[in-house]
Amino acid sequence: MASSKVPAGITRFWGSSLGWPSWIFEGTSFAGPQSLTRKIALIDDLRLLANLLHHVGEPRLVEMMLEWPRYPGEAIVLAAPDLKAAIWSRSDSIDLQNAPISVSVRSERDADVVEVSLHPELGPFRPIYEQVVLVLYFLIVRSFIGMTHTSASDLSEISIRQVHSGPIIAELLPCKVLQASSEASMAIPARLLSHSNPDFDPATWTMPVGPRPRGILPRTRRRPVDAKTIADAIRTSMTDFGRVPQLVDIARLHDLSERTLARNLANSGTSFRELLDQTRMELGKELLLHSDLPVHGVAERLGYSEASAFVRSFNRQFSVSPAKWRKGQRPEFR
Repeated sequence: MASSKVPAGITRFWGSSLGWPSWIFEGTSFAGPQSLTRKIALIDDLRLLANLLHHVGEPRLVEMMLEWPRYPGEAIVLAAPDLKAAIWSRSDSIDLQNAPISVSVRSERDADVVEVSLHPELGPFRPIYEQVVLVLYFLIVRSFIGMTHTSASDLSEISIRQVHSGPIIAELLPCKVLQASSEASMAIPARLLSHSNPDFDPATWTMPVGPRPRGILPRTRRRPVDAKTIADAIRTSMTDFGRVPQLVDIARLHDLSERTLARNLANSGTSFRELLDQTRMELGKELLLHSDLPVHGVAERLGYSEASAFVRSFNRQFSVSPAKWRKGQRPEFR
């Protein structure tokens, strides 16, 4: 596990905030911040973390995270349509990128619960890892509350259960903090999850992961994929979650590399781009036929930044404009 690659995001933030003192890199394979890549071996991350804990201390490291005005992670999280979508997308991202951390989300009647499981071999580092993950989710919630002008007192409705953490979380976060016997978790009330995001950006929000009923778009384990399977995944992403998926997202969904997925589709006589375009056109026809959305609204729903781009694609595919197709003026061969 020590050689597993993990993101260097948090340790990079701490180092940058402290001005990159030389002691941070003691015992690591890095000569300085210039050699610190985006993903590093877990053993180096633990060495960096050990140095930070020794020189700065756990309470101050957590305080530094809370000094961020908004959640600092991927821009795509803060581009989500609502808080629920942001929570689910971040959970899949953590689960995919971190060997020692497992994060899952389940929906209950009154809340969504984020559960955090840490690899036992993390040993004495489990408290700080647990606190980092819980604080990251707290920052996502706090960011959305700030964007929607919800009262900050609503943060007190969040319930946290910790396993390895000490009193630091309870002292620093305005949440209900309890001790759990098994996995750490954060329960976020449904009332907060439903808040829409005024900064929602359909062009940025392209993740196929997000809030979903059990059984929808689960990550599968190395099974053969064909064009229909990929087309179905694209369609589900767009109809259920309103997100245009990228090749990397569908590849992750099936535990494949992008190259392998592209090769599989090429062997089937198609490509990801062709399947995506076909799916968008078919959904476009359905929306034109069964909804009252104007053409520019259909284009936006399908993830086009400009309505004119949708019109050109539709015309090229069906030899008729969307407006005329809606009115029934369709070529007979279509």
